[in-house]
Amino acid sequence: MAERDQSQPTTEDPALSPAPRRRRRRLQAPVEEITAPPRAVVEAAPDRPQRWRRWCRGVLSNLGVSPVFRAYIFLGSIAAILAFLLYNESLIDELREHEKSRVDLYAHLISFVPLA
Repeated sequence: MAERDQSQPTTEDPALSPAPRRRRRRLQAPVEEITAPPRAVVEAAPDRPQRWRRWCRGVLSNLGVSPVFRAYIFLGSIAAILAFLLYNESLIDELREHEKSRVDLYAHLISFVPLA
């Protein structure tokens, strides 16, 4: 018996153990599938697009917005955005010119100072 105890490696010493123990895989818990009643899904799906269409038609028709007028509004908004960007670019160019003239002025004033 003493020979058997000595021939088998102990689990306390990791250097003597031949291979690590394998762990068992955990089984997944059973999942119950709950489905919604079919008539609730059928009622909700077509109802939402109809509400949205009604609301859009109601708002746009109350404002008197025709498709041609909507196109003019779209093109006008694009033109306004372009005008805004061009105006900002012109302001930036003016600021750069002022900055260059100020740098030239300071360079000219510094040139009058005698070197010590």
